Amino acid sequence: TEEQVLASLEKRKDDSPAYIQPQRTFADMAIQFYRPEGREDEVGPRLNVRHTLRPTLPHPDLTSLLDVGENTGISLDLARDKDGKPVDILDIHGSIETHRASKLEELLWGLIPEAQHLRANKRSIEELGKINIISHPLMLTQMLIAYHMVKAALGHHAI
Repeated sequence: TEEQVLASLEKRKDDSPAYIQPQRTFADMAIQFYRPEGREDEVGPRLNVRHTLRPTLPHPDLTSLLDVGENTGISLDLARDKDGKPVDILDIHGSIETHRASKLEELLWGLIPEAQHLRANKRSIEELGKINIISHPLMLTQMLIAYHMVKAALGHHAI
């Protein structure tokens, strides 16, 4: 129930500052879902996601998906993290169009040929979009994590 969730969150409110936030400095990637501007009621598939990508791992080249000056639903910017270190900020908007999300999905699958056997166990973004039960930002975040996990498991990007 909603009350149980709120009680659980209240019980754990000290966990993040004590255990999670101190680890941020050492993370290769930090992920934060947030509401789109003007949509304070959004709690589901239209949440945006921000990936803070540290240079400790070689992240995939996404420049082919970025159209300068256009609202593509994907943006990549250079910034400084809370600790002052340079990072890339990859934002995927909850309003990203299905065809653009599919392009990013295909690009990521293309970069992990070692994991093609996993594709048989999932539906594509386009298939899920037709039945309207998909969060493009969540699915693409999972793909980005899978990319790094596969590469790390193969020792390709281990530090």
